[in-house]
Amino acid sequence: MLQHLNLDDIIPAEDQPRKTFHQETLEELAQSIRERGVLEPIVVRPLPDGKYKIIMGERRYRASRLAGLTEIPAIIREVSEEDAKVDALLENFQREDLNPVERARAIEGLLEVHSLEQVAKMLGKAEATIKRHLEILDLPQAVLDEMVDRPGDNPFGEGHALVLKALSEDPVSQVRLARKIKEERLSIEETQRFVHGIINFPDKKEALLRVPLRVAEEIIRSTARERGTQKKRPFKPKTAQSQAAAVGRAMDTLNDQIDPRMVDFLSRDECSTLLASATALSDTLKTFVSKLRSLLSESSEFHEIYINCALCGRIELVDTPRCSVCWSVMKRCDDCGHYDRQYQMCSIDETHIPIPEAEVPSETSRSYKCQYYSPKFEARRAA
Repeated sequence: MLQHLNLDDIIPAEDQPRKTFHQETLEELAQSIRERGVLEPIVVRPLPDGKYKIIMGERRYRASRLAGLTEIPAIIREVSEEDAKVDALLENFQREDLNPVERARAIEGLLEVHSLEQVAKMLGKAEATIKRHLEILDLPQAVLDEMVDRPGDNPFGEGHALVLKALSEDPVSQVRLARKIKEERLSIEETQRFVHGIINFPDKKEALLRVPLRVAEEIIRSTARERGTQKKRPFKPKTAQSQAAAVGRAMDTLNDQIDPRMVDFLSRDECSTLLASATALSDTLKTFVSKLRSLLSESSEFHEIYINCALCGRIELVDTPRCSVCWSVMKRCDDCGHYDRQYQMCSIDETHIPIPEAEVPSETSRSYKCQYYSPKFEARRAA
């Protein structure tokens, strides 16, 4: 039944799901009501003393008071208090008006009188979803307080809160990280990295909580490298080949970037930072290079001699079949001290090798993997 009720005869429901009303949005709604009136009636239920208690529409009720109205259109329903609770929760769920804390508290209230299965059916949600909504209530109140901002504006949501549960034995860090999430607008994935860093390196916790995400991630990476706890990829041939190619590209890029002249334009602090990073990389490379040499040295045919690709100038090992940049064959008879260009012949086994093949060999050429290859120009040997 629709009636126009006096605002003084209406009282809010003290147990209504929505607890947070932002003044800014109420003012916006009040202005709309002044211009166009209340477009959607509120829903109330009658009380024995002649008053009416709100089931749905408390924002419209509050905004109408701000707008200076004395009456409001209302639908009167004869329902029990428990049914009114369910109706109010359903409306807010459908409108997505509740913040995560209000939603969890409302579900908690329903579970006081209904089973989990019944509540799930009422709300049209899976039982697992209902349980997940409730999990945030285990967090400290100070963390929950960070979740009640105006809907749509809060970068700290239920997903972030659930990630913080991993720090349940450290509520102080939970609160600090919740505030950090809001200040830096961290994503859920970024929050997970912060939490994992705090759990894996508790001695670095204070540093991680004080610095921005970019710096924190560098702390986590460098600490993991130092302590040998960095997550290793489960290598298979394709995985190793892919990563080796990526490492090669990164090293080429680094070689291009490094220029000793830059230090003349850096401050002392910047030089110190760069030296520390370069030293850490140098130590890693020494270990890596040592393992590569050890593996290759197992072959009696391995000689660590470096030559330049005749086409692009790339430095490669003399035993490398093809240049890793231009893919041309590295060993050319034309560059070999055993090749007689006048007679177009190898002086070792007297095989005839035409000049075009000597200059641009292929995989079928005599030079491709020639064991007698000896560069006639100066080659660079490993120190």
